[in-house]
Amino acid sequence: MPWIKFDTNQRIRGVIALNNVQKHQCHELIRLLGYGDLNNVARTLFRDNDNVRIDMQGITTNQEFNIQIQIGNDSVAAVLVSQNINIANIGEQNGLAHAIRSALTASVETATIWRITPPL
Repeated sequence: MPWIKFDTNQRIRGVIALNNVQKHQCHELIRLLGYGDLNNVARTLFRDNDNVRIDMQGITTNQEFNIQIQIGNDSVAAVLVSQNINIANIGEQNGLAHAIRSALTASVETATIWRITPPL
């Protein structure tokens, strides 16, 4: 079943405008993200040479993974993913990873926070 992905229409606080090179760098890092990268440990998941990185910020008070793309100290994309993702099926794991990559890509373009929840 497909994961539910939607734009919260909440602008990322302090978001910076990206040039085309920075957008390309963000998209290159997004391609690396997989299901195995999800856990509740706050850490940098991927980084390029120009200080663009994908960070797991940890768990929000709403029990969601908070995944952000940052350049320096500025957030440029954000996705909140329901922590209720105990998935054994590889196909569903790949589906969730695809939904996260898609939501991060959309967040780069919209500068808004996206949310992913389990299928109904």
